[in-house]
Amino acid sequence: MIDGYDEMLKSFYKRTAVKIIGYIFITALLEMGAILNILSDKYWTFMWITCIVPLTVSRFRHLQHLLFIDLLSCRFRVIKEELKNIARFTKLENNKFITKNNSFYDGLYNKIYSIKMEYNILWETSLLINKSFGFSQLLNLLQNFVQLTCDLYSLYSFLYVNNLENILPLVFQICPTLVVVVLVLKACEICLEEVRYIGFLLHNIEKDIDDERINVLTENFSLQILHEPLVFSVSGFFSMDFMFLKTMIASITTYMVIFIQFMPKSDEQQQQLNSTNATFEMTSTSTTVATTTIIV
Repeated sequence: MIDGYDEMLKSFYKRTAVKIIGYIFITALLEMGAILNILSDKYWTFMWITCIVPLTVSRFRHLQHLLFIDLLSCRFRVIKEELKNIARFTKLENNKFITKNNSFYDGLYNKIYSIKMEYNILWETSLLINKSFGFSQLLNLLQNFVQLTCDLYSLYSFLYVNNLENILPLVFQICPTLVVVVLVLKACEICLEEVRYIGFLLHNIEKDIDDERINVLTENFSLQILHEPLVFSVSGFFSMDFMFLKTMIASITTYMVIFIQFMPKSDEQQQQLNSTNATFEMTSTSTTVATTTIIV
């Protein structure tokens, strides 16, 4: 057990609770603001009523995934701190220039071995998380991609025709989805960053060339990290990290540019533009309802 372990857990629970409860509270305020803003418009009210339940299910699925990832990240952080303490301890002991007895090497071996087993358990846990959330998160992220693309195009269209009254409901709808996707992907990236340090710290442990057991153990641990990397896979289609976020942003931007090229430019075509916006919103709504139905 590392020093400050209890404080580390308390800090983790506090940060996770603040993150999840804060998101739920702010999202609830945004949704309340959205419905109050559109009560006079039957079309937007119908859209909100149709979307709110599926979107809530989708967002809570993201938050559930976020909680499991943060738990993994906390445990990997404990492993990182334990290896850091071992590396610091072995360096200090080797600087004393004294002969180490068998109990010293036995204790060091047992400590590294227990960390290796804990890493293996956490890696298997990550596989179970991928299996449990893979398909639902695939549909979830697909729905998020379609929704953000459609909503951002509609937002641009309203700005283009100076229809400012419909912008605020769209912003209220875009922000919670965008924020929860970033939160989940950031949690994945933080957890992956913790694991990257483990291999580095493992090689910082100073070993005695005469103690073959510890040398073999650290070598096997290094190979285990190399051959059993931590990956948050979405049914094998892609990995959840910041690289996926960059790809998602690039894809949305590409589709936006394509759609804008076909945007009506003359005054006579404004009715067609309004019809196109309605089509995009209905597409976003139907995709949200369909994907959430499959998830549930």
